[in-house]
Amino acid sequence: MPPTSRPQVISISPASAAHGPGDGASAPPFEAPRWVQALVTLLLIALIVGAVAIAGALALAHARDRHWINIASGSWIALGWHAEHGALYPPLRDDAGNFGGTRYMPLHILLHAGLRHAIGSRASNAEAWLVSGRAIAFASALAWALAIIALARLRGCPYVMAGALAACVVASPTGVQALCTIRSDGLALAMQLWALWIISRRTGPAAGAIAGVLCALAFLAKLTAVWAALAIGLWLLWRNRTSLVAFVATGALVAGGGLLMLNMTTDGRLVENLLHSGATGWQGWGSVITWSQRRMLGFVSEWSPTTWMLVPPAALAVLLAAARRDLNVLHIAWVACCGVLAVMFADIGVGENHILELAAITAVVAGDLWSRAGAVQDSTTPGDDAPSVVRLPWTVAQLLIACAVGWSSQAVIKQRLWQDISRAVSAIRSGQPEPSDDPHALDNLLAGKRFFSDDPTLAVLLDQKPVISDAFIFRGFEQSHREWIDEFMARIAAREFDVIALTYEADPDSWWYRELFLGPDVTKAIQQHYAQTESIGGYVIYRPRE
Repeated sequence: MPPTSRPQVISISPASAAHGPGDGASAPPFEAPRWVQALVTLLLIALIVGAVAIAGALALAHARDRHWINIASGSWIALGWHAEHGALYPPLRDDAGNFGGTRYMPLHILLHAGLRHAIGSRASNAEAWLVSGRAIAFASALAWALAIIALARLRGCPYVMAGALAACVVASPTGVQALCTIRSDGLALAMQLWALWIISRRTGPAAGAIAGVLCALAFLAKLTAVWAALAIGLWLLWRNRTSLVAFVATGALVAGGGLLMLNMTTDGRLVENLLHSGATGWQGWGSVITWSQRRMLGFVSEWSPTTWMLVPPAALAVLLAAARRDLNVLHIAWVACCGVLAVMFADIGVGENHILELAAITAVVAGDLWSRAGAVQDSTTPGDDAPSVVRLPWTVAQLLIACAVGWSSQAVIKQRLWQDISRAVSAIRSGQPEPSDDPHALDNLLAGKRFFSDDPTLAVLLDQKPVISDAFIFRGFEQSHREWIDEFMARIAAREFDVIALTYEADPDSWWYRELFLGPDVTKAIQQHYAQTESIGGYVIYRPRE
């Protein structure tokens, strides 16, 4: 919806502040010809179309395959499989020796299982799970992209600029990952951004109640999706305490009631899982100051490089607003998001997918500064000639955002598109898919065999119960349930499994298995009692030693 009033323009210089668009004074400094503005606008439109085309092509091309389905996505798929089979939040260990455990929240799990059930027999088991998960990702991406545009428009950005800000996120590596993978990050982000949009327009009790529901649903989708709720709570505490009561009441009712009902439905397993697994990987508050910051900045550089271009104007927007005592809820949300992420990245299990939230809110706040600093001058009366110049900061801002969109797109092209094209050319030349890229070869190998993998995707797509539903949480059993680990190592020593399929080679000294998944003891047992035989479909295959 177009804003009802244009935000106040920041004065660039005394000369520019002294003249209005309708007076007869000489043109203020820092101006650019209209044709430059038109050219930059056309450039932005072209880059938006190109960026969205790249992201959309990658997403649609892989809607039915296992592209970007990794070990974390496998845990989400496994939880959906358990839910469809009547065991939402399976026990940490069942009587058959299969391991559960998760810190993922229920909303995405229920949506995924419900969509999979709705597809039914109209697709194969593997395709049904992949398509249903991707459908949630596509819908979520559309929702959060539109929310970025709506928030930018609300702050005074023209449609082209608002669309370019959204394209910066959609076309970045983290945005394309959110489109292609199966996780809850996009779903939680969309609801938080729309909650901010509602409360940015109005602060009455009705708006507070709706925002409370959306923030509660975001929390039910992702345990750490709390920065929007924190920002809205602080904002309403300052602006409208009646609305704050409505916000807190509806949020607590939806989130608390939902968790209570689901915990009763699962016979207490929901709380058991969250209490056991919620702090798995946490490195302590001391790591928040240094190590966590380095991790977060490293992920930003790799997965959302354009955020570096948008952070300075976003930070300047917050500082200027604070100096004028004119902070709005989006400024508070940006600070809250940075703070929450700083704490989150002190957990070794937190990865690049969480950068999506920072990229989105940074784009919105950067747009807020640019819309204030470079608003296009309007004619004072219908009879006046339209101005032939625009303020230079506006043109510079659009050029910067054009560079950001282009940078996002080239990062995706460099990381993914050329790899896809290379694999396609290789397959054409050989006349058949490369063995490492052919998932059916791995399915055929595992069919009818007793196997386990650190990636539960393999079992679910073969419609089998995973032995380990979350290898990261399984790693934590070394401290909490050592006897389970010893028993599982004994099963490996007895060569109970016909095949073991791992995402990497079984090296107990590697960071992957020493710190993140399975643990060094189980990995060493695999190395001792199983021999590596081949690599198929991106997995390393182990069979019992003679």
